[in-house]
Amino acid sequence: MSPCSKSISHQESTTLLSLPVDLQSLIIPYLDFTSLISLAQTSHFFRDLTSPQRQHFVGRLLEIECLPNNGGEVTLDLRKVFPTIVRYACTRCLKILPHTKFDNHALLRLRFRKPPANARAGKQLCNWTSGDARAQGLKRQADLKNNTFENWILREHPLIFSPTPEVGESYSIGTCRHRRTCNECKFQTGFWGRNINMDLGWCHRNDNQNVGTASMPIIKSRQVYAYHDASQRFFPSLFPYAGAFPARRSIYRERLIDRQPWCLYATRCPGCERWQEFAAFRQPRMPKSHPRDAPRWDVHWDGEMGGWRCNGCVAAASGEQELGKQLVVFWKTLADSEAGLMDYFLQEGWHNIGYLEHENKEFSWTRVYRRARVESQLLREVPSPKEIAKMSVEARRELYGIWKQFLQEQGEWGSGDLVKSPWFKHWSYGYEAMEKRAEFLRACTDRVEADPGILVEYALRGEGYEAMQMAY
Repeated sequence: MSPCSKSISHQESTTLLSLPVDLQSLIIPYLDFTSLISLAQTSHFFRDLTSPQRQHFVGRLLEIECLPNNGGEVTLDLRKVFPTIVRYACTRCLKILPHTKFDNHALLRLRFRKPPANARAGKQLCNWTSGDARAQGLKRQADLKNNTFENWILREHPLIFSPTPEVGESYSIGTCRHRRTCNECKFQTGFWGRNINMDLGWCHRNDNQNVGTASMPIIKSRQVYAYHDASQRFFPSLFPYAGAFPARRSIYRERLIDRQPWCLYATRCPGCERWQEFAAFRQPRMPKSHPRDAPRWDVHWDGEMGGWRCNGCVAAASGEQELGKQLVVFWKTLADSEAGLMDYFLQEGWHNIGYLEHENKEFSWTRVYRRARVESQLLREVPSPKEIAKMSVEARRELYGIWKQFLQEQGEWGSGDLVKSPWFKHWSYGYEAMEKRAEFLRACTDRVEADPGILVEYALRGEGYEAMQMAY
């Protein structure tokens, strides 16, 4: 055998295990966390040599969360809905969990986000150190000194003399992920009990804080959906509506929309100890849970809050019949409130027609009515807008036909603040949509009163159960 072939065979037989321990101790710090744990699992020798600590297993978990099958790097975009495959690591229970198991602060703050591959946190090595605790402490102190922003700039971007915000973000992003914990771990450690706002009244610290109690926190979840009213928000997909939704009237907003975003809230049931959506607790006192509106003054703060139980706990303790009664009361509270609001808007529009005569001298409801009703010219009986508002729904619908015909003939007309109001314009052209929505809700109420089993099946085994679980 030639000397060359002997050298080749010698190189092929050289492994990390065959190297001296001193060389091994110099090579291992350049591994990432995943490689370090994998090396420790190869043999008892490397297990005893590396002796992985909890911080190393946490580091491997943080590397795993950045893999493509867990969503990879997530670009912060408020208009983009997080897909279900996006998962994050909880560094307390050491699990990879869906993003819905965390609150917004644990995921969206810069230092808690998933870092890109070129960021400082994305290039982090295991920094394993051999020796006793004193040697490891000295190594950590040296790493803290070398990883300052100034030293990092000189090492990674030597040609940048004036750092941009993007460079600063690359330095900070993902550096505090080792402190991220899920909602359940925060509950177990008492985090929610120390940080939720239990103050009553208007003197509160922050409108965006979470509410509830230490034993039953109500946390803003990661889910925001567009619903038309509270009946859809608390009973999603129960009664699909095929008609056109009437616009929602918002104070201080000129633009009208038929749906508005509702932020869902994750609540921990004291009975089954599971996190579920707030709708599973049949509490109608949270209608204003919009993304920017805290529900503090809408949550029914009473001594019975600790006795709240989810749908499953009520059915297990009191039976499905009792659950059906509570769900019917819950549905009627929401549906009757929305139907009553539609009726109020329908009546208010007729009052506005009366105000229109004061703003626009060229307009006269009496003239419009007599032109459409020949008999009114003979009897001289013209109901005023205030009288029309007090009439029955059928009588108002017939008189609205006169107003609708007048609008079709007139086209663009009149002047004044009331005529330019988007809400009065929507009432004029969306009157029928509001009527149909109110009739639909009342018909749904008649159905659930006749058969409460519809709500029980929906809440325990149907789409309602899936919505309550998937929302968290």
